[in-house]
Amino acid sequence: KNVLQKYGNMSSPTVIYVISEFLSSGEYEKGDLGLIASLGPGFSSEVLLFQIQ
Repeated sequence: KNVLQKYGNMSSPTVIYVISEFLSSGEYEKGDLGLIASLGPGFSSEVLLFQIQ
């Protein structure tokens, strides 16, 4: 939500900004899983599954 308020919808690059905000927040522990999904124009989508090491 913070990323959209600060920068607006940037389509696919928004995912990188969301990851950056999440990692900066410190609200995670080792082993936590994260899932980020993004939809783009037409039929394009990106999904990222990650684990904190």
